[in-house]
Amino acid sequence: MRFLDVKGREVFFSNRKIGFLEDIIVDCKNKKIALYVINPTNEKGFYYVRINDVIFEEDNIVLNNKCYKVNNIKNKCLQKYLLTRILGANVRTDNSKEYGSLADVIFDEKTGRIRALVISLGIFDDLVNGRRVVLLDNEDILDSEETIVKNTSLEIINEISIV
Repeated sequence: MRFLDVKGREVFFSNRKIGFLEDIIVDCKNKKIALYVINPTNEKGFYYVRINDVIFEEDNIVLNNKCYKVNNIKNKCLQKYLLTRILGANVRTDNSKEYGSLADVIFDEKTGRIRALVISLGIFDDLVNGRRVVLLDNEDILDSEETIVKNTSLEIINEISIV
């Protein structure tokens, strides 16, 4: 599942809309999603939801357990871990060659593990050739400043269309 495909989806709990998916908090060290961030419809602050408490349906998200209300101050402390902060970061090879920028991630919705990176080489290249998908390796480094992937990971590249 791609993050940008689910960002903005409506979130329901007990058959009631409570808000929409705003962001994801990423555990960069373990390359996995730690929490989903829900922007509530009628309240200030945010809700944090654990991976196991989320069910992705066709057009929306259903929670099977309560979420944790977090005020704006606490949310600001965790901003450096937000996926939207990491998107756009440089992607380099392990021999320091710049490759592109992080456009999206593909993750397993059951475990939260980030399986692959969607890399943009620039607007023109994206339109002509599509974006690149690089499988995430255990030795690759995912960080808010830049992401470093092994040169050998780039050999498994797939092209996807952004259309």
